[in-house]
Amino acid sequence: MAEEIVTENLVEKKEEWHHVATMEDLGGLKRKIKVVYDTIGVKMALEKSCDLVGKNVQIKGFRKGKAPKTLIQTYCQEKISEIAASMLAQEGFLHASYEQKIVALSEPKFESKDFKIDGTFECDILVEIRPEIKPFGYAGLNLKKPDLDIEQMFERLLEETKAQHVSEVCCEEVQNNRTAVVDFVAHVDGNEISSGKDHSFLIQSGQNPPFGENLFGMKIGETKLFALPGPEGTEYAGKNTMVGVTIKGVTEKTLPNNEELAERTQAPSYNDLINVLRQKAEINAMQKERQIIEEEIVDKLTEMHQFDVPQDWVEGEEKYFAGQLGVDVNTNEEIKKYVHSMAERNVRRSFILDAIYEAEPNLKVTKEEFDTVIAEEAEKQKISRLVLQADLKKKGMLDNVFALIKHQKIMNFIIGQANIIDDVPQIISENSF
Repeated sequence: MAEEIVTENLVEKKEEWHHVATMEDLGGLKRKIKVVYDTIGVKMALEKSCDLVGKNVQIKGFRKGKAPKTLIQTYCQEKISEIAASMLAQEGFLHASYEQKIVALSEPKFESKDFKIDGTFECDILVEIRPEIKPFGYAGLNLKKPDLDIEQMFERLLEETKAQHVSEVCCEEVQNNRTAVVDFVAHVDGNEISSGKDHSFLIQSGQNPPFGENLFGMKIGETKLFALPGPEGTEYAGKNTMVGVTIKGVTEKTLPNNEELAERTQAPSYNDLINVLRQKAEINAMQKERQIIEEEIVDKLTEMHQFDVPQDWVEGEEKYFAGQLGVDVNTNEEIKKYVHSMAERNVRRSFILDAIYEAEPNLKVTKEEFDTVIAEEAEKQKISRLVLQADLKKKGMLDNVFALIKHQKIMNFIIGQANIIDDVPQIISENSF
């Protein structure tokens, strides 16, 4: 608490602090701050707290906020002490942060807040601080241009396009890789154990359940009885199972020919479709190149910059990765190690890129750049810029847009100064979010 000196014409603040703050290094980024207030600082805090409580408390016989201070101190002693302790702890933390030049990564944890019998106050605060990073080596990196097979990417796109526009034709008999609609019933020792009507099965050689070759050559309307081994892991395992199957329908998926594919994709011609797919393959290759080069940049920077990372952040990233993979990392030690390494790498990357951003004044994202990205995205979505911005704000995604622009500017800056065999496009990805 700083004392106030009242003069005839003004109120001056005298920077005389009535507390002492010390900091202990607990290892890594963890710090323990101890704040000790003298009796003057405690008295000032209690008086201010009493005033705050007095404005809202109602004591019998007095209007709300009008009770005498002595009564408020008597009836609300616990509340006054609680608020005063919180005020002293918060002020002590802020002063210690300023004095020690630290930046907390999260809200401080107050381990204890105690008024002592001699009228002083002590508080212990646990906090995790931001690591100090002086970025280096990001200018003039030696990077390798990825060797990507664009023709292979084009062929994959063509096959995927064909697969999206297959047609299903009716067939007369069951053959390999055809789909059969069947009624079936299974018996063991004369007792029915399973049955079904109008079930569709893709019939393949060696499949499990093993209808497979048993149905090859059967025509619609035909019924066949054959023996199969009982299902493993059931009470019928090893027993002879008699299965009766009636074929209700047979279909086969066929890929479209060139003309059919053009028609189904609404392309003017097959050649036009091929040109579009080649352009898409080239764009995909450029985006992949950019992605690989950015990953190489991160690998080099994280290898060069060694520092402690906040474990709370790493744990948060681990939960995110595990959710993305849909796995419980505790069931597989290898997956657990992989998720942890990726999470720590992500956190380390974030701090390094932020340090580069702060070190290079020209990288600061301007309002004009932000507005341009919003306007471009709004045009793509055929809505007004203001509507899009309001929607992003409502969803809490405006920071995501800023982070995207910031990331691209940092990477453009590093790539622009790097030694690469061939040029890499400055901005490949579309600003979509």
